[in-house]
Amino acid sequence: GMAIFLLKESLPQSLRSQVKKRPPRFKNITKHFSTPVVGSLMTIFFLGTVGMASMEASLFLFVKDQFNWDMVTASYGFAYVGVIMVLTQGLFIRKLMPLWGERKVLLIGLFLFAIGIGGIGWAEHVWYLGIVVTLLALGSGFMNPAINGSISLLTSNEEQGSVMGVNQSLSAMARIFGPAIGGWLYVHAGHSSPFWLSGAFGAIAFGIAVLHRNSLPEAGKQS
Repeated sequence: GMAIFLLKESLPQSLRSQVKKRPPRFKNITKHFSTPVVGSLMTIFFLGTVGMASMEASLFLFVKDQFNWDMVTASYGFAYVGVIMVLTQGLFIRKLMPLWGERKVLLIGLFLFAIGIGGIGWAEHVWYLGIVVTLLALGSGFMNPAINGSISLLTSNEEQGSVMGVNQSLSAMARIFGPAIGGWLYVHAGHSSPFWLSGAFGAIAFGIAVLHRNSLPEAGKQS
């Protein structure tokens, strides 16, 4: 309580008026969604996050029913996906983004993501599952940095914080809806259905990116 009276305001005077002028979160969402290309990138991000959350909620049940894996074995599979994503974002992206640019990395990432996550639904052998989850991990590792990089390049410095905040809100919403959708489909529409729906989300996201490919930035690319 004493901090209110003793600590000085950390935000510079020049920025305080900007903070007061910021519109409510809902208006921010509608504003940024209506912005050309940026709104499409946010839609792509939301679809990908819903698909990923649905997959995460269903995959343990799938490998338990399909391959009789216990929780320990399944956790190794999740750890493998996590390691591939970390390596992709921490190592591969640093080398590929300057070579290819955000647009190409995003398109490749979405393509791999859609094939990988949808392909899980057809997994009848462990070796096949290993291939598709590797594609999924690579695709997700490509996709997310490319989306964030593209959004930052398409928005002003003043707008970037607001846009990224909206993206975090979309991520939270997706992680509520995704598991609920995936769990319901797994029980009522078949064990493969959550992954096929996630693959469809990925395909739609890829289609949106293709439609807007000429407007996506290539600023990371070095000539």
